[in-house]
Amino acid sequence: MKIQGRIPTGDRDGLTALEPAVTKNRSSLVAIVILDPKRIDEDVDTGHREAVMRIRSIEALLPDDIDAALRLLRRAYEHRTGAVTLPIDLEDELRDVFNSVNLDTGEVVEKDDADATDEEGDE
Repeated sequence: MKIQGRIPTGDRDGLTALEPAVTKNRSSLVAIVILDPKRIDEDVDTGHREAVMRIRSIEALLPDDIDAALRLLRRAYEHRTGAVTLPIDLEDELRDVFNSVNLDTGEVVEKDDADATDEEGDE
């Protein structure tokens, strides 16, 4: 499966408004994406078919929804793989991402940035 890398336009684009904060802080975002197939390519020699998905809608998550999103991600992983827990390295990576969300902006900030923000707030 491939994903066409274009962000949708208009009210289906929940990211562009966040671009100034992302470019300023060089931060990641946690988002929900709705995909649908744009086309299906078929190799006529082998019959192999591959879907090319497009982004129909994308929204950055609100800070208060991060915990629920992590629970949903775990449930989906468990359903897909049959594993009752995430591999420890993936669990650690997800915990780091979800724990480093700036609760004021909803952005994911680097560990050093989050620590600096905490230290500034303590002064």
